[in-house]
Amino acid sequence: MIYPQLNEYSISIKVPEKYSLKEIGKYFENLEKCFTPLLCDSRIEGNFELSNFDTGSKWLDISVKSGKALGIILGLLSLAVNIANGIQDYKLKSLTVEEKVEKLKKEKKENEKNNKNIMELENQINKLENYLLIQEELRKEEYREKAEELYNDFYMTISKQDDDEELVTKIEKSLIILSNALSDGAQIRPAIEYKENFDGIDIQKLIAYEEQKQIENKTENY
Repeated sequence: MIYPQLNEYSISIKVPEKYSLKEIGKYFENLEKCFTPLLCDSRIEGNFELSNFDTGSKWLDISVKSGKALGIILGLLSLAVNIANGIQDYKLKSLTVEEKVEKLKKEKKENEKNNKNIMELENQINKLENYLLIQEELRKEEYREKAEELYNDFYMTISKQDDDEELVTKIEKSLIILSNALSDGAQIRPAIEYKENFDGIDIQKLIAYEEQKQIENKTENY
């Protein structure tokens, strides 16, 4: 298989070690499905194209084509890292609460057999189960808020389009997939061959520079 060359807009993605080759294929397919609609937007003019895959190290090299697309990826990554940091804490707390609920339910069952009062146990169980529901809703709200934040920073600042509500939903799904992948051990970074191009560079300046180059190229063609 002949891969396209890496360029300054290439990124590398480290697949979680626990994934089998079959799971890696599904993993890339999920990333492609979630990122392509965001990057192929007419305001971004990017893509999500596999450039290389090292089966030994499990690193994927991806070309995203443009500075705007790279900005989207890094914007998503920045938000997803913050979310991923909270996922492990959320899982640990949820597991502790679920174990407590199971213990209380067993105690309640024993009390029912012995005709003891179970009202206090039911209240405790309800409180803990409501806590889990509230935490889940808060997580959903966080994904939505972060999706709207990225949309405002990278799309709304260019122009507004009729289907942008659907776009925000797609960004939200991308954040869920990416934050879960990071929580599982995935990594994303600039392609190693172009790592020096990103040292100390403000991505917003990179996007602005790319737009300026496009204007200059159009001017030269006239």
